[in-house]
Amino acid sequence: MKAFFLLLLLSFLLSACKSTDSSQSELHLESENSHLRIQFENIEIGEWENQPGFFLSVSATSLLREYDASYDYLYTMDSILTDENGQTYEATYKETAPSDNDSAEKEQVIIRQFFTPPISTEIEQLNVKVYTKPLYYQREVVFSNVQDGMINLINNDLILEKVIIDDRKLEIQVADIHEIKGLELSLIEKNEEIYPVFTTTDYNNETHRLLAIYEFAKPLSDSLTLKLTRLRLQEQIWEYPLTIPINETADSN
Repeated sequence: MKAFFLLLLLSFLLSACKSTDSSQSELHLESENSHLRIQFENIEIGEWENQPGFFLSVSATSLLREYDASYDYLYTMDSILTDENGQTYEATYKETAPSDNDSAEKEQVIIRQFFTPPISTEIEQLNVKVYTKPLYYQREVVFSNVQDGMINLINNDLILEKVIIDDRKLEIQVADIHEIKGLELSLIEKNEEIYPVFTTTDYNNETHRLLAIYEFAKPLSDSLTLKLTRLRLQEQIWEYPLTIPINETADSN
């Protein structure tokens, strides 16, 4: 089961986020990938800088312990919303703040955005997309205490799927959300970097996977510290589509 989850990690991140249906099949109040859950909170009728309109709030909850919803991501919604009748609403203000929900089990933030003009009372639902940008990616990723036979080691969303240590040779299979071609490897021993003398690589850019065999000048130890260096970091923007109720929500505020 664990291996199956790890194989799905990249497909979650490289594809559109999934939506969760509410009790009404046409509504989607939640959307998530393997890292974040985005959930509709409320709509409040109000004003901003003397302009009438409405505040739309959603929550973002971290699904992984190692990433903080407050500091590891940037958030925004659509700058223009269009309802089912063609009426458009423009965003003029946005804020992100920690959630004051004491019952929240995991790190959670609230994204609140103001739109104008006032929302139509003739519509029943509204489509909105929430976008998040992860900020935690690093070019250099270090794996410590790597031993022969280990599988599915994860650090910084880079997956060391397989490790084989055989005398002077190191064979690894790696999957990454970023471009895999150009990934470099070195060993760290006593604060020094040791590079292989021979390298054989097989890249699959479609699945972002690398199968590589590295040969070093001397036999390898039983436990290694590996440094993997990405050639470049590609900007990641994750999209979360929501369809939210309007009439009863707007009327109640």
